[in-house]
Formats: sequence, C-alpha cells, structure tokens
Amino acid sequence: MYNPETPGVYWRPLPSAQGPGEVRLDVPAFVGIAERGPLDKPVRVRNLREFEQHFGEPIDAGFLAYAVRAFFENEGQIAWIVRVASRDAATGAREAGATLLASATPAGPGTPYWSIRASSPGSWGNRLSVAVQPGRRTAARSVPGIRDAQRLKVTSVAGFEPDCLVRLTQGLSSQICTIADIDAASSHFSLLPSDPRRIRPWHQLLAGLDPALPIDIERLSATLIVKLDMRVIAEARDLSFVPDHPRYGPTLLALPVYPARPEHDRIAAAPFSIVIEALDDPGTALLPLMPTAQDLELEGGQDGLSSLSVSDFTGLAGSAVPTHYGLRGLATLENVAEPAILAIPDACIIPAPEIVLERLPVAAIDPCDPCGIPQLPAPLAKRPVPETPQIFSDEEIFAIQQAMVEHCESRRDRIALIDPPWTAIADKTLGIRGLETWRQLFDSNFAAFYAPWLKVVDPRDSRRTRTLPPSGHAAGQYAMSDHLGGIQFAPANRDIAWAQATSLTISDAAHGLLNRLGINVIRTGQGHAPRILGSRLMTSDAQLRDIPVRRTIILLRRAFERILRGFVFEPNAEDLRERLGLTIEIFMTGLWNQGAFAGTTAQEAFAVICDDTNNSAPDGDNGRLICDVAFAPVHPLEFVVLRIGVAGNEIETNERLMSIAGGVS
Repeated sequence: MYNPETPGVYWRPLPSAQGPGEVRLDVPAFVGIAERGPLDKPVRVRNLREFEQHFGEPIDAGFLAYAVRAFFENEGQIAWIVRVASRDAATGAREAGATLLASATPAGPGTPYWSIRASSPGSWGNRLSVAVQPGRRTAARSVPGIRDAQRLKVTSVAGFEPDCLVRLTQGLSSQICTIADIDAASSHFSLLPSDPRRIRPWHQLLAGLDPALPIDIERLSATLIVKLDMRVIAEARDLSFVPDHPRYGPTLLALPVYPARPEHDRIAAAPFSIVIEALDDPGTALLPLMPTAQDLELEGGQDGLSSLSVSDFTGLAGSAVPTHYGLRGLATLENVAEPAILAIPDACIIPAPEIVLERLPVAAIDPCDPCGIPQLPAPLAKRPVPETPQIFSDEEIFAIQQAMVEHCESRRDRIALIDPPWTAIADKTLGIRGLETWRQLFDSNFAAFYAPWLKVVDPRDSRRTRTLPPSGHAAGQYAMSDHLGGIQFAPANRDIAWAQATSLTISDAAHGLLNRLGINVIRTGQGHAPRILGSRLMTSDAQLRDIPVRRTIILLRRAFERILRGFVFEPNAEDLRERLGLTIEIFMTGLWNQGAFAGTTAQEAFAVICDDTNNSAPDGDNGRLICDVAFAPVHPLEFVVLRIGVAGNEIETNERLMSIAGGVS
C-alpha cells in the first residue's frame, strides 16, 4: 500500500476518469433589446457577424447590439444572446406578414395559398418585400403511345425529379399533377408511386387528356426574391409546391428551431429572412403561385417595446407558474451551462434620437448641359417609425439587477456585471453620491459593479457618439484577461477598445473612496484609452471581494463537477477515493504550474484530501464520497476550501473559507 512516510518503490494506479477538459470562464450571456431575432431563446454566437445575422444591427431603442460589439472589440470570442420584448396581446412583439396567391384554383386565380412572415418579430419586417417569379423552366413532351393514364413516355427526363409539380397541356385542355416516380432508363414518368405507402391525395391519374396524343409537360416551381429597404438580400430558388419534395416552400423556409437546452458546441444556423406556412391542407389541389406584378410588402410587424416590463427581462426565474411561452428572459439561461458572466445593459436603457437619413440636394438642372437632363435619384425607402421603450425607474432597474444577482447566487457559477443607472451619474452636482447610493443596494460576492458609462463612436454614423453602460466592455476585458494571462489575473488595467471617453470624470480621491466600496472605476489617463482600475466584487466579505478569487472558485466548481461525472455509480471503496484524489491532484498541479495559485511549491499552493480522514463509514454506507480541496488564491493570501462529493448519485460542491498559517497541510 502507498505510504508517503516510508521510503521505497510503490505502484500507484493512474485514474481511469478523464480530466475536465477545457473549462472556459470568458463566455458572457447578454439579455436585452434587439432589432430582430428569436424571443426568449438563448443563441450562441462567435463573432459580431453571427450576432447581426440573428439579431440585426444596432438600434436607437436598445443597447444590446452595442454591448455585444464592445465585447467582441475587446477580444471576446463567444457570447450567448437572449432577446426580450413584450408579449402583450395588443402591443407585444409580432411578425410582419403577407399572403401569396395561387395562380389558378377551381374558384379562379388569386386564391390565398401560402402565408409569408418575417423570420422573427419586429417592425424590421415591415421593411421587407417579396417578389414571386417562376422558377427554373423545364419542359418535355410525351411520346404518343398506348392509352395509359398512369405512365407517360417522354422525350427527356432531364431537369425533372420525383415529387415535382407539372402542368400537362394538350390543345386547350390542361391538368396540374405530380410526377411520383421517374424511370430514367426507359424515359417514363409515373403519376402514381410504385410503393403504395407513398400514395398521397395529390397523386392523380390523367383526366381529360389523351395519352395516345402528344402532351406538353412543364415543370412548375417558384423563386422568391426578398428585399429589405428595396435592396435584394436573399433569394429562394425553385421552391416546390409538393409537400414531399425536398424543396417544398413551407418546409425549406420553416420557422427556425432553437432547442430548449442548447448545446455548447452547436451554432444555430443563420435564419432566412422570411418563413412560409401553408394556409390549408393541400389535399388534392396542389397549385403553383401567382407571379407578382410588383413587390409584395410585408406589414403588421411590432417590436413590443412600448409595453416592455421588468418581467419581460426577469422571466419566470424563481416562479413555478408556467406561461404559454415557457421560460422567458433571464430565466432561459437556467438551461445554459456555459456562460460565466451575465450582463443586462438594457435595464438602464436611454433611447437615442433616431438617425434620419436624407439625400444630398440635387443641383439645379442646366438646360444647356450637353449631357442632358440628369436622372433624379430614386426616393429613399419608406422606413417605419420604430417603437421606443419606456425608461425604467430606479426601482425597476434594481428589480432587474437584483434578479441577475439572485440568478448568479443560485447557480454559483457566474458573475453578474452591474451597470449604474443613468440617474446615478448624469447629475454633475451629485458627483459620485449616486454611485455610492446604488452600491449600497447590493451585497454579493457574485456581482461586480462598473462605472461610469462609456462614450463610443456609433457604428451607423461616425459623426455621432453614443454613451453606453460599461458591462459589454467589461465582459470583453474578462475575456482579454483570460486569453492573455489566465483567471488569476484581474480583468483590469488594460486599454479598453472601442471607447472614446467616460461619461463622468472621477478624481483620485473619489476613486479611492469608490474602490473601498467595491466599485470598479473606469478612468481615462494621459496618453491611454479608458481603463478599468478596480477588480472587486460587491461584497462586504473581505476574503471574497477580489474577482480572481471568485472566478477561481467557479473554475474549480465547474471542473470538479465534470471530473466527478466519471465516478458516479462506481463502488465506493478505497480504490475509488484514491483515483479521485489523484485525478484532482493532477488537475490542480496543472493550474498551479500556470500560476493560478500562490505558493512556491505544490504543497504550499493546494492540498487534496480524499481518504478515511474525511470519509467515515456512515458516509460510505449512505453512498457519500467526499473530497476536500484547499488552495491558496494568488490574492489575497487566505485559503479557500472546496468540499466536493457524490451523494445518492448526485454531485455536490460546497465551499468554506479558512486561514492556514504556514501553508496547506
């Protein structure tokens, strides 16, 4: 048996369970107002381009797009996004839509056939228009032969495929039907499938046409051209009208599906700008669409911002009452394990004045100009007036931010970034008293407070600046710090990218006072961009006030939970405890080598105890496995002890603080 006190050579088994793999703490979750995108669905994005594909461009009514840009500008790599809006029946978010007509029906042309909607709610959909054009034209002719109402021999099968809709024409008579099967070797079309299980109501035999005479066959499909503000942004070519066809319009352009429990390694595909729904069961009447003489404008879209409320942000966190829409807002992040940072900048929303685009004046026309009369520019596209959210009161902002803190405290694996309300920094006569007052509302070692706001160049108009809450920039600084050094380094004292200035100038004396209160001040010094000059949490507990300490604990909790998954259901014996202890010891040694812990030796930096001293016989009888891990944070020089274990096939992790003189023993 292995005995560290007795010299000799010992055999010690390597742990069978794997290590935790990569544990990232640089991934934030943002909840807020966006131009477009799914409501109350967490979406993982890897860059600003992917964000804009799902959620659109920056808008005056929200800070979300600006905060996400700030995160990626400061070396961020991955973020989770949750868009919120009101669900009120009258004033809530709604998709813009229109109706596409069939070209021919028993009742005549122009019968509503398909419904098209914007891919997500919002007034942005009112700027969409759609043109319907015939799809790829393919034609053939039947070879006169025997009178077979089910099979047609044709001159060529090129360009046709099973389950395509065709128009059969013979003189003045015509029939619309579906080609079920194609025999390329013998050049035959079958109107009924050879497999009886594939027969559908729309599979019809020839009616009113003589197969002994030539029949013209034309393949039918449609191409949709989608425009935004009169500019083509997408095309859907050769859409089929047959439900079994792989390019059936309502199937190919269906509403995007976002899983309730999204996986970390799966990126949601960028949605097409519109979705299609069939208005009725097609039955036997499959019909082509009527081409549009002019673009068909979508209408009826609403942003759902005028009636936005606190509950739209907080969702159902802590409530057992279900709703028609399920989890909403912040509560949707309960199902997403990856984020380690939480920010809701739109809790402090201050809508900006709308940017009005105008054409340059046209010079007076000179009748003697040899070039002739210049062509006047086309008029600007009609842009709907966007909705404006109401400005939340301080009490409402506190309710949202308190929900953030409670969410992080209940999960114990992420930190909330708290923004000051505009009222706390806008009044120059108050100075820093507004920040002091807001800070006193919280006491948590799972929340960090950053102030003041930051001024940035608006990406939509370089002549304009916009002042933003700092949480997006702060989240990017967390990512930058992790990439450049590691979680043991404070996310501070580096130039903040995409920040021109701060909204409030804070003196050295005021900075010292705010730092003692746990407010991380952002200041602009001579010769450098704004920097975060603080790394404290909003807690009165001096032992847990440093951000790196809390983030180290979060890292270990996440890593240990992954490690323990490989030990659940194994026999609770001495061998299991030894293998678990060795696995964790190897992991802790790797972190110590990276500088994550204080101490010149591994013995000074950490200790792993998983033996009979902390696993009693009653613990084993009750299915409990306990492993104590003590480590010395880089700052300050206190020790944090994590107790991890398995109880009844459930993984548990608890923490406690202790000061140990002379190192870890």
